[in-house]
Amino acid sequence: MTGQFTVGGDMAFSDGATAYGVNSQANLPNRGSMGARLGAIDLDDTDDNLTSAGVNFALDLGRSGLSVCPVVGLGYDYWSGSVAGVDLDYSRITVPAGIGVGSRFGSGGTTTFIPSARAGFQHTRHDGSASVGSGTFGRTDSTTDFFVDADATLQLGRLYARGGFFRIFEDDADTVLRVGLGVVF
Repeated sequence: MTGQFTVGGDMAFSDGATAYGVNSQANLPNRGSMGARLGAIDLDDTDDNLTSAGVNFALDLGRSGLSVCPVVGLGYDYWSGSVAGVDLDYSRITVPAGIGVGSRFGSGGTTTFIPSARAGFQHTRHDGSASVGSGTFGRTDSTTDFFVDADATLQLGRLYARGGFFRIFEDDADTVLRVGLGVVF
């Protein structure tokens, strides 16, 4: 609700990786909403994790209990390490932008059900470099692809549980399943 914020933890699962982290989302006194997350992405069959951070913004333009929001985010994932004497750096920047819709079902008593969905385009930039001795080699790639993101939240008093999925329509992309728990303040 307006003026409230959440603090929670979440996990996401895809083929080859598991992500986990903490997040917070706030509904501002006006029609704006903003959030932040910090976590790690654990790649299967490796000992190293990527550090992951992000922010998001939305503006509620809806009426009569249905929220319709332009949404935009910024994500940053980073890893740096050394393998067989080669120094490696990798980073990924994501900028999703689209439209979100959602609604609350329940009178604000002890139980509220909140389904929501977002769709739009995500621009992704991958940067990688390898350094051996005095030589450095790098590569940068960018893509822009359509995405769909949907979830459902069950709020029980001040506690909530959420489940959903994220799918970006690019070559070799996996569907990401997400779960989360948190507290509403």
